[in-house]
Amino acid sequence: MTDDAAELRQYAREGSEEAFARLVARYLPLVYSAALRQVGEDEQLAKDIAQAVFIALAHKAGSLCRREFIMGWLYTTTRNIAVKAVRGDRRRQAREQAAAAMQELHSHPADEAEWREVGPLLDEAMACLGQTDRNAVLLRFFQGKDLKTVGATLGISEDAARMRVNRALESLRGWLRQRGVVVSAAVLGTALASETIGAVPVGLAATITSTAVASAAATGGAAASILKVLLMTKLKIGIVSAVIVAGVVTPWVIQRQVQNKLREENQALRVRAEQVDSLLVENSRLSNLVAQAETLAPAREDAPAELLRLRGEVGRLRQQESEFKKLQTDNRRLQKAAASTGAAEHPNTEDLNIQLPKDAWAFAGYDTPEAALQTVMWARREGDLKSLMTSLSPAFIEKAQKAWGDKFEDEIKSELPGNLDRTTECRILKKEMVSDSEAKLFYALVEKPQAFGDGEMRTKSLGCGVTARRVGQEWKLEP
Repeated sequence: MTDDAAELRQYAREGSEEAFARLVARYLPLVYSAALRQVGEDEQLAKDIAQAVFIALAHKAGSLCRREFIMGWLYTTTRNIAVKAVRGDRRRQAREQAAAAMQELHSHPADEAEWREVGPLLDEAMACLGQTDRNAVLLRFFQGKDLKTVGATLGISEDAARMRVNRALESLRGWLRQRGVVVSAAVLGTALASETIGAVPVGLAATITSTAVASAAATGGAAASILKVLLMTKLKIGIVSAVIVAGVVTPWVIQRQVQNKLREENQALRVRAEQVDSLLVENSRLSNLVAQAETLAPAREDAPAELLRLRGEVGRLRQQESEFKKLQTDNRRLQKAAASTGAAEHPNTEDLNIQLPKDAWAFAGYDTPEAALQTVMWARREGDLKSLMTSLSPAFIEKAQKAWGDKFEDEIKSELPGNLDRTTECRILKKEMVSDSEAKLFYALVEKPQAFGDGEMRTKSLGCGVTARRVGQEWKLEP
């Protein structure tokens, strides 16, 4: 058994983070460098792609541990995720620049800037190789192994490994030639050996290891992909229930804090208003006294002093009245801001708390978003591909078909009925009506209690979410 298989099996069976960390350290340079080439040197996006690849590895550890080594799977998965991340003009521009740079490789070596443009095109060529040929190239050039080691890893002789590597290089050259790029086998081999693997950012391996292991533990092995948001119980990007709860609750907390602040200010304003009313009455009384004092001034020796005191009282009253008006203006502004914030964050949120045991899942139609979700869960349990397809919005199906091409239906079939063996219940928690034709559902899947490493029995509850759109008179779902 190879180190890859042994460490994957140790992680899958025992949840050993140390074993998974060794796999990350071994293959992160390969994954990160391949991702970096394909996203135009966008380091942050390359980090995200590398993390997604190892999260997928953690989810599929149970099935992949039967493989002798996983380098080819990691490379292919990196490219698939990168292709989905790079769209439109940016990718076409990278291809054009890469083609221009490859045409110059046969006459002089490519510098770093040229290689950055060539990278995405080269990875597309690698994806067209057969699995064994691709593994041979990865071992020889990407990992820097000698031909003897390549042969031993693939279970063939050194001469056979040399022939397979040479054949793979010729296949790559042929693929590039069809796209107008001419390059010799020697230059192509030199470029592969010197430019494919770069330095990994400090701390990225530890971050990826902890994130992937935590994600796999929280999701119970659910895979993270576009369609698997619905099929494998994932909210937009494989989010655990704590993250979902935080995303739902945080806006409510903020709004509650704003409302409490407004109530306190309103209470203070009411007290101040009562004070002002009292002061206005006092002001009227004092004004009358001023008038009387001015009338009686010749007859009283202390009239000037009394007059000055009364005028001071009037000045203070007018200042307090001005402050009160300013507070009223600020209060109206805060109330308006709070109203607009609440309307933007919670257009129309409804607590549902619908509990659906797994054995009670049934076809519920598409009259409401929650009915459409019940129908999807029933279709997953029954393995009913036709009902599942009917439950998805046409817009989402069109996007998924463009992304997967001819493999679209196979991707769906491969996930039916999905990882529902441990699921016992679906709880539809909330519905947020974004508009008359769009809604968001938040739900949780409850699993059977299972024993963890410390021997305790725990129940997992995975928080999920999905968008529903009205199509005609029916509601359809899309991740």
